[in-house]
Amino acid sequence: MMKIERLLLAIILLVMVGCTADFDEAITLSEKEVKAMFSHKDVVENALTVKFSREAADEIAISRTRSGELTTGNITLDEICREFDVVEIERLFPVNKYEARKRKMGLDQWYVVKVGGRRSAGETAVQLQKMKGVQSVAPQVKVKRMGMSVVHYATEEEITAISAKNTTRADKGFNDPLLPEQWMLKNIGSESDYYGEEGFIAGADINVEGAWKLCGGTNNVIVSVVDGGIEYTHPDLAANMWEGIGRNFVGNKNGSTNITADEHGTHVAGTVAAVSNNGIGIAGIAGGRGYNDGAKIMSCQIFSDDSASDAETAAAIVFAADNGSVISQNSWGYPIDYVYNETTFSARLGAIKDAIDYFVQMAGMDESGEKQVGPMAGGVVIFAAGNDGKQQSEYPASYSKCLSVAAMTGMYKASWFSTYSTAVDILAPGGDSASQTKHTTYAGWNLSTLPTHIKNGDTYKEDGKTYVIDYVRTPGYGYMIGTSMACPHVSGAAALIVSYCGGEGFTNTRLTELLLSTAKNIDNYQDSAHRGKVGKLVDVTAAFEKGGPGTNYTPFTYPIITLKGESNELFLLKGEKSQIVYELQNCDRVEVSDPKIEMLQVGDGLILNIDTSLYELGTYKVTITGHNDDGDSTAVFTFHVEEISADLYPNPFDDELNVRLAKIKGDWRDCPAHISVTNSAGAKVFDLDVQFEGRFPIHLNTEKLNPGRYQVSVDVEYEGFRQTVKRSVVKR
Repeated sequence: MMKIERLLLAIILLVMVGCTADFDEAITLSEKEVKAMFSHKDVVENALTVKFSREAADEIAISRTRSGELTTGNITLDEICREFDVVEIERLFPVNKYEARKRKMGLDQWYVVKVGGRRSAGETAVQLQKMKGVQSVAPQVKVKRMGMSVVHYATEEEITAISAKNTTRADKGFNDPLLPEQWMLKNIGSESDYYGEEGFIAGADINVEGAWKLCGGTNNVIVSVVDGGIEYTHPDLAANMWEGIGRNFVGNKNGSTNITADEHGTHVAGTVAAVSNNGIGIAGIAGGRGYNDGAKIMSCQIFSDDSASDAETAAAIVFAADNGSVISQNSWGYPIDYVYNETTFSARLGAIKDAIDYFVQMAGMDESGEKQVGPMAGGVVIFAAGNDGKQQSEYPASYSKCLSVAAMTGMYKASWFSTYSTAVDILAPGGDSASQTKHTTYAGWNLSTLPTHIKNGDTYKEDGKTYVIDYVRTPGYGYMIGTSMACPHVSGAAALIVSYCGGEGFTNTRLTELLLSTAKNIDNYQDSAHRGKVGKLVDVTAAFEKGGPGTNYTPFTYPIITLKGESNELFLLKGEKSQIVYELQNCDRVEVSDPKIEMLQVGDGLILNIDTSLYELGTYKVTITGHNDDGDSTAVFTFHVEEISADLYPNPFDDELNVRLAKIKGDWRDCPAHISVTNSAGAKVFDLDVQFEGRFPIHLNTEKLNPGRYQVSVDVEYEGFRQTVKRSVVKR
């Protein structure tokens, strides 16, 4: 059964037992189960978390005697503290201005307990569970990244070939130079990859380009990246960092401001919201359009050389909700042998569960939790499904209140490493390395930001092992694969959808519905084992079309530059002066690429004066660029500076066509010429060879010509000089 169905079942059961259900019911485990939990290799030594009942929590008042003895105001708890060498007990979620809503969700009932060396945390947990007023007892467990694979560094030749296969730009002119390598955003397909193997399939991407025409992001949408620390000074990330940057929760449940740059976290952040259209690096999904209009990224660090406990990670999720985040991005999980179903998730990881519940219900809400103040009411928590390549449910990803993301390749197929099950909700590009034993290309990997200081040959530690980095594309950017890399594509898509569709009355339920109901069914590309178990492919543009603009969205007002006249191509004689005129709309500022051209702006009109005496003979292309806060628009015209030319005047369908030849050294010369007139379909309606001096009148029977556009062509040849002049004319 899919998670949304399980969630509906839970709601139905809740209604059946009545709205006054006891949420403080204790979760009791056997002594054997408790000892098994605390003996796991990833459990933090001498630490546990405890959730007290409402009544017991309200009675706790922590202090110390003159001798330093810990007291809590609860006689039974004080006795346990003395007997089991409890050295510290304090609230897991600190008091702040959101205390009222924390109390509604029971977060004030969670405490962190640390014991000394005389007794173990497991022994203390067994005793605490027997105490009246204790609802749940669990160890603190180290969380794990969803892993990243490493192969050999791609050569420059391979990179060039990859770029050639995937060249693309957003319609509104995104100028990020590495965007062509982001196949995850626009996959144009290929007959084969660089090595002649099975190629990409056009459209195997998140279909974001159409959405970018309407919205690039808004900076009141905050995505909290619960991961390794983000390099917040990165040139492609700095402008889109949340104003408070974030916190480092490794070893500190309250978080510190000392955030350290991490490869995994920085890579994830770039996918979500690297600054787009800034002329450097990559484009983020919700990175804006280069005008400080991207979604904001909050760094909630839970990894460095060490990793945070689940208690510290829970604190990070709550911190994000209390500081404006409405989307929680999570590419981490637990050992599969520790949390393997919904029951063990609730019993063993209650603090994480309650933190997720809090984010889902309270993100974007006011201090009371009753009124929407953010771009969305409630939050969405998004998790990577896992990289074990097996059919299984991993937690917290499989928790019914989270969105679980599986990974696919550029060929619509589930990535070989992606965990799959009916608990997976949605699919996104995560890359593939199945061919790494054959060659070294990164064509199917995900490109994103990396800390700027790392380089190939550097090392990093994970799970006590040392690895060598060899996946850097260029300083500050590199390739990774995994459901860790698929997950931020959904988080970025969610941020973009909230930016466009969000605002007053927009809810997390609506966002989830838009994501899931518009996703593309690609089961026909999957083998029988994966069908129905990897979700549908996220489709951002389809979500935009179904959701429509919300009150959070301000429509773009692009500059418009319109030619006044029929032709943007001028044929001018050396020494001649001429002008071309445009009409301007929504242009705060206008630039012309050629400094020799005099620009005169009068109201909404733009007059460009051309003096050909300033130019050598030849052809010149001029670009006019209009700017405003929503973007840029361009118009282009061409002019030719000539010594000999043929001009047509006036309108050739005023009964006769007059051809005038230019003066050469002050004399008129006899010149052979060929004159033809063709219609819009290319069929000739007049064709004549002539030789003339000065003007040569050609009489046309315009009555036989239908209204429409015609092309008049004059070919002039003189002493080895040949030139063609063309004019587009209209019979009305």
